[in-house]
Amino acid sequence: MHVRAKLMTSAATLLAATALTATAYAQDSKSLAEPNKDWETFHGSYKSWNYSPLKQITPENVGKLKVAFIEQVGRSTRGLETTPLAKDGILYYSGSYSKVFAVKGDTGEILWSYVPKLDEETVARQTHSPYNRGMAMGDGKLYVGTVDGRLIALDMKTGQPTWDTKLINSQKLTVGFTGAPLLVKDKVIIGSQGGEWPYRGPIFGVNAKTGEKVWEFDTVGGTPEAMKTWGNETWRTGGGGGWMPGTFDAETNTVWWGTANPAPLYDWAGSNWKTEGPRPGDNLYTTSVIALDPDTGKLKAYHQELPHDAWDFDSAVGEFVQIDQGGKKLYLHPNKSGYFFVYDRAPGADGKLKIENIYNVAKASNFVKGIDPKTGELQGRRDMTEGKQTDLCPAIAGAISWNAGTYNPQTGLYYKVVNEWCMDLEIVKTQPVTEPVAQLNIGATFTFKDPPGGKMHGHVDARDPVTGKVAWSVDYPEPPLASLLSTAGGLVFVPDTRGWLHALDAKTGKELWKANDGNMHNGGIISYEANGKQYIATVTGFPSMVSDGYADWFGGQYKYMEKDTGALIVYTLE
Repeated sequence: MHVRAKLMTSAATLLAATALTATAYAQDSKSLAEPNKDWETFHGSYKSWNYSPLKQITPENVGKLKVAFIEQVGRSTRGLETTPLAKDGILYYSGSYSKVFAVKGDTGEILWSYVPKLDEETVARQTHSPYNRGMAMGDGKLYVGTVDGRLIALDMKTGQPTWDTKLINSQKLTVGFTGAPLLVKDKVIIGSQGGEWPYRGPIFGVNAKTGEKVWEFDTVGGTPEAMKTWGNETWRTGGGGGWMPGTFDAETNTVWWGTANPAPLYDWAGSNWKTEGPRPGDNLYTTSVIALDPDTGKLKAYHQELPHDAWDFDSAVGEFVQIDQGGKKLYLHPNKSGYFFVYDRAPGADGKLKIENIYNVAKASNFVKGIDPKTGELQGRRDMTEGKQTDLCPAIAGAISWNAGTYNPQTGLYYKVVNEWCMDLEIVKTQPVTEPVAQLNIGATFTFKDPPGGKMHGHVDARDPVTGKVAWSVDYPEPPLASLLSTAGGLVFVPDTRGWLHALDAKTGKELWKANDGNMHNGGIISYEANGKQYIATVTGFPSMVSDGYADWFGGQYKYMEKDTGALIVYTLE
């Protein structure tokens, strides 16, 4: 009886602990549903608005913004590309080599730091590293991916790891994690990097409490239907991945995620891509938006934005901006090509996502003549063959990139950086290399150039998110590469590549304030509250993969910028 009673007590204790944990994660998921005074997930909330409801800082007083503190981060190869997180007055941010820091949100006093031991040989072989773009938060833990294929949970109070799970054999596959995970109920979901690598681009669902892998979905040939879209079994080396976080729709219990381009990135099949070349067929589910069941990882529905992507205009940029307009519940998803897709939030019963609208934001665009705004059919594709190709627009860096835009519910406008640039390229035949380790498979060399009749530049546009109608636009001499932030105070913050942080009037685009942070902005920007005050936090660092070319393309100060440094700069009202 004594043993039985003890077993019953242990079972009851375990059930109670499980219930408490489930309740904790449910509370975390609820707090992630709406923007609030903290910043607890990559885009601020599941709505992916990159918006703060804080409103102490206004057009009238923004001129009084002053630096509250600066954190210099050592060993910052490619600088800081992270989007910080904030909760209860504490600021958390990640750095190159998957380092993590916690500081007091008002003074910058360091509370703890965590530096994982990485496989340096593997990291050195990678192209998409060693930067880290962010973390997830929940149940007293921070979750961070590493460039050598691990997902780690850290205690938020101490910085000590509570579990460390190896998910990818990076020593063999040469890929890992650079983007932020997403916490959904009791699971941490994370996608792997790099569509140019010959593997199958998995997305993982991991038990947030234990670190146990619960499910895995391959973005390349992840279903029998998808395998049939890869001729000659090329799904085995098809690339893919989902390197930036998606979002969660609690109403339908659905995770939305964007997927990366296929490998090789460029191919030589020309108009015969359905049956010829290095990866014949549509190549599902690359360059797609997929809807997954977060509990099982099963595919609910999808839309392939660019069938047989031949341009590296993948869909993994990670924004699913929740819009309720005209009685419709929608998601806005920017594709790297500059075409923006507006979807119905309810996955279709036929396994397909329902399209509400599609529009283009880039002037320099000729890879297709257009995309049908109702069916999604590509019109007038530019499919290339082996050899030299000229004036492909936009360039490989995309008309838009992973740096997030922002939606402001007060103005009803969505603000986004648009890049105007083109390139010449030479396509070469390649074979996937997987032994002894996987190697990059691009399939071309390329040179950036000015668009026909103009100069390479960027602009920040304010648009109706559903129709694409422009309310205002501000030009920048070089494409900004950092995320944007809007606030309930009526401001839009634009961190540019010259080091200036701009505050614009959200209604008009008029510049109201700027300050120089001393180096390129190439990461996230957030707002949070600490001790009753509103703060703005941004990060700097040079160069990124894209800005590696800025010194050659634009000259000027980019020739002299300090490389491989990183800093967190935080502002508040004086």
